[in-house]
Amino acid sequence: MNGTLLTQRHFRSLDSDILLLTTPKSGTTWLKAIVFALLNRSCYSEPGCPLSEDEEANGRVDEILRLCSFDNLSKLEVNQTGKLELGFENKFFFRKGEVGDWVNYLTPEMI
Repeated sequence: MNGTLLTQRHFRSLDSDILLLTTPKSGTTWLKAIVFALLNRSCYSEPGCPLSEDEEANGRVDEILRLCSFDNLSKLEVNQTGKLELGFENKFFFRKGEVGDWVNYLTPEMI
């Protein structure tokens, strides 16, 4: 407590300082990612439109939709193999995507 009070007395903020404040367990990883994106977005130019007419005509939208689809993302090797440090396999973080499949995993007591 004394160290905190001493630090407060000698702290001098700058105009360029950024304070990140959040409640505990509110997703600090995402908060840091959002702040990083906000601070660095000026490094990249805004094209003015999402895709050019040529890109749309050449099927770029369909390719983006295919790459971002549940089927494609769930089949990526990185999502099917490997383990976290705690021993959980990566594949456990993905569901099958079947409606009503929960009945195979949850008992009536769990519902």
